[in-house]
Amino acid sequence: MTAKTPKKPSSNAALSLKPIQKADWPAVELLFGPNGAAGGCWCQWWRVEKGGKSWEACKGAPNRLALEAQIEAGAVHAIMARRGRNPVGWCCIGPRPDFPRLRKSRMAREHEAENAWVVSCLFVTRAERGQGTGLELVKAATALAFERGAKLVQAYPAPVKEGARSVDVFAWTGVPAMFPKKDGWRRIDDGEGRPVLALKPNPSSRAKSPSRG
Repeated sequence: MTAKTPKKPSSNAALSLKPIQKADWPAVELLFGPNGAAGGCWCQWWRVEKGGKSWEACKGAPNRLALEAQIEAGAVHAIMARRGRNPVGWCCIGPRPDFPRLRKSRMAREHEAENAWVVSCLFVTRAERGQGTGLELVKAATALAFERGAKLVQAYPAPVKEGARSVDVFAWTGVPAMFPKKDGWRRIDDGEGRPVLALKPNPSSRAKSPSRG
């Protein structure tokens, strides 16, 4: 089945952020489009343990079927952003064991922690970028994670040099601006290379949970 192209969102329509439900699969398919968001990934990069030829064999239809089955099984923790009725963004988050490929990454493996969740995937439609939607997705996703038992949330945003524009395909884990210090994010790596960030729950926060509206 070929997904339709999302309509250009109206700037007057309200942005809503809600946890993914089983019934949302058609909206996910519409949002990701025939390319599965990027290169046939369908939000599976961290879920497929092996790379190389194994990953190449999964790209496209196999990954799409895998994500559909995961959503149907209730195994996906994610926030979908909609502008009016139109899906415009996605942020997937989950317990580290949900993403076995993290163990293959030295960057991620060095910062394993008990009851830690990970921001694994961020996708915002081209027309929606530059409006702060990614930042709002991260806020909603981390709130959802803490509500569902996370004691810590980690993220691996793509580094962006000052004055440079990120390359979309390499920013599928977000960019640093989506994880600001004012929201509690702190860098926990050695300061070299790709950032490793962590966020602890704020006990004084009374933000409305995304799962309740």
